[in-house]
Amino acid sequence: MSRTAFTRPRAAGVAALASAAALLAFAPTAPASPVTWDAGAGGNGNTYDVIVDNAASWDAARAAAQAAGGDLATIGSAAEQSFVEGVLTSNNAPTGSYWFGIGETSEGVWVDNTGKTLGFTHWAPGEPNNHNTSGENAGAILWTNGTPGDAGAAERKGGWNDAVRGGYPDGITFPPADALRAGFLVEIQAEGTGGGGGGTDGGGDGGGASVPLPAAVFAFPVTAVFAAMFYRRMRRVR
Repeated sequence: MSRTAFTRPRAAGVAALASAAALLAFAPTAPASPVTWDAGAGGNGNTYDVIVDNAASWDAARAAAQAAGGDLATIGSAAEQSFVEGVLTSNNAPTGSYWFGIGETSEGVWVDNTGKTLGFTHWAPGEPNNHNTSGENAGAILWTNGTPGDAGAAERKGGWNDAVRGGYPDGITFPPADALRAGFLVEIQAEGTGGGGGGTDGGGDGGGASVPLPAAVFAFPVTAVFAAMFYRRMRRVR
């Protein structure tokens, strides 16, 4: 990962991001420490945060992010991808899957929160693959903190995954640890650049309608022991 500059955000940004946890009172949530991608270091000036929540669907996560004055984070370049991974690392984000601001409008067509076709992607090996029969059409970042539970976790770390809108576990008995719902990434634009998430680095510019796909949240027994089997199944040709 390349080095990126982390600066503390303005007080208003911190307060807005912290409110996201309160908006998801139905599930255990925990705000992390927001950081700003310093424009002086080549960033977009936007503030990013990790909200730890292992129960939120993509839609619930986006609603909380928007209510906090931002949106689910979008990633428009390799530099922004590196920065976001740095945010996850600096906040000691737990192993799991983190929602961010992309969705699939039709088979193979992925867009950001504003409906723009992606100009940059960072899919994990074998993704997107539309593995689940109920449709994998919401974007998530696979993340591993600590010793991986399977050999492929290190290679997938930071990679994008197409997930069912409710998140995993969802009808899969033994998903790997890095595919399980863990939380979401919030982005709040710098003052004077418009509301919502997404930055000048190729991400969205805020607002926009979410991809109109059904949501579902299920709970099943979890273990990472069968991760290899899970990913073999996920890599089947559509």
